[in-house]
Amino acid sequence: MRTPIVAGNWKMFKTVPEATAFIEDVKGKAEVEGVESVICAPFTNLPALVEAAKGTGIKIGAQNLHFEDNGAFTGEISGLMLKDLGVDYVIIGHSERRQYFAETDEIVNKKVHAAFRHAYCRSYAWVRSWKSVRQDKPKTYAKCRLKLRLRVFRPIRRFMW
Repeated sequence: MRTPIVAGNWKMFKTVPEATAFIEDVKGKAEVEGVESVICAPFTNLPALVEAAKGTGIKIGAQNLHFEDNGAFTGEISGLMLKDLGVDYVIIGHSERRQYFAETDEIVNKKVHAAFRHAYCRSYAWVRSWKSVRQDKPKTYAKCRLKLRLRVFRPIRRFMW
């Protein structure tokens, strides 16, 4: 049976002192039996949060990763780097990344594969925009996303077996 996850995405909020103070404040309160608590924070907070969350039930997640492990990608971070930091989760396919940074289904597909390469197997979350929910054909939209999701996972299944 899957463990339920309660995750908070801090977006572009909290400085390092604010982030570590938050962890200190919620220690013991965020630990619920049978539920995994995750905080997805800005990159600048990740090292301090990983350290502050040690010994608690709180897991730390990143808000993005690049699909390449290294290269000339200014401002990006790789799954390899996130693993090195001790990050447990990563958000992939968020609607804001699609809207503001023009991430396509193909880019999200590559990111999912990168996440699997670095053992972020539980980390794939397809986040669609609220605008798409209000469109005329939400069922068509959902079917397209499901097809893409299956296309993403088929090669991985073959690789894993």
